[in-house]
Amino acid sequence: MPKKYLTVEQAQHLLPEIRKKVRKLRLLREAPDILESLEVEFDDFIADYHHNLKIEKEYFRRQYEFHKILEEMESRGCLVKDVEEGLVDFVHQHNGQEVFLCWKEGENKVRFWHDVGEGYEGRKRIYAEEDLEQSW
Repeated sequence: MPKKYLTVEQAQHLLPEIRKKVRKLRLLREAPDILESLEVEFDDFIADYHHNLKIEKEYFRRQYEFHKILEEMESRGCLVKDVEEGLVDFVHQHNGQEVFLCWKEGENKVRFWHDVGEGYEGRKRIYAEEDLEQSW
């Protein structure tokens, strides 16, 4: 699959959808832990078997949905780096170099970037506050 590079404006435009998907991913990630912690015992072996089968089926359905969302986001140029923190990178090309635009849940705009080999700690401002209208 060819890489999808996003502009800063395209990444900004995707943020409302990204916010929803990150919240959904968090819920889907927590659900298997909850399902695994359920311990219901039945006197009837068959009822117990069917109950466990139902929990297992739900577990795998949620895992499938979780990975399907990640794959869909990746195909659009969005890489989820940390579900709990709500950390998402957008693949971008700047001056012929591939970099990541970086957004974290709670931020209202995409304002940071980092080199591909760096992580969140290496974030740098895309541009100064006074230059927000400038195309990067």
